[in-house]
Amino acid sequence: MGTPRYMAPEQVSGAPVGAPADVYALGLTLAEMVSGRPVFGGEDAVTTLMEQMSDAPVPLAEAVAGSRLAGVIRRATAKRPADRFSSAAEMLAAGESLALTGANGARTRPT
Repeated sequence: MGTPRYMAPEQVSGAPVGAPADVYALGLTLAEMVSGRPVFGGEDAVTTLMEQMSDAPVPLAEAVAGSRLAGVIRRATAKRPADRFSSAAEMLAAGESLALTGANGARTRPT
C-alpha cells in the first residue's frame, strides 16, 4: 500500500501511479529535512491519508519559505501529478541548479 505519510494523492485515491508519485514522496522527504518535522502526520493512518488529499500547501520552514528551494519543494509536492517534476532526474537537475546558484539565487563557485 505505501507509507501513509509519503503517499501521493493519486496513490491515496487508488489511481495509477508512476514517477510523479515518487517525486511527491521525495519532495515530502526534502520538506521534512528542511523543516525538521513530517509534513503530514495525523493521529492515525486515515487522518494522514485525508491530509494528503487536501489542497493545503506543504508548510515550509521560514528560512526557506521564499527561496528557490521552496519552489522545488512546492513543485515536487503539487497535488496534481502533471504539475510535478516528471521524474527524479528532472528534480535533480533543478536541485543541481540550486547548488550552483545557492538556494536563494546567489551565485556560488562549484568546489
